[in-house]
Amino acid sequence: MEYDPPGDALEDEYALVENRGAGSQDMTGWTLSDDSWNTYFFPAGFILFGGDSVRVWTTSGTDTPSDLYWERSGPVWGNQGDTAYLRDNTATVMDIMGW
Repeated sequence: MEYDPPGDALEDEYALVENRGAGSQDMTGWTLSDDSWNTYFFPAGFILFGGDSVRVWTTSGTDTPSDLYWERSGPVWGNQGDTAYLRDNTATVMDIMGW
């Protein structure tokens, strides 16, 4: 997680999502959100393969298997404290990271 980058807060801000399991995970319907309910929706058909990770960048860009873009015009993650929530397609919290 890079919530307070040394450079441009928008261009360099991202959350890293890792699949630490051996199997692939279809992330369709999964979300990543903060304490203020700013919510990123993983694209339909996005597969995170076992052992792989993906950076969810706050800024704009072109999605790839290792980089997804939220298309936000301002930073999301609070520098003084926030919480990242990863939820599956049934809204069950799968992981939480706070600072």
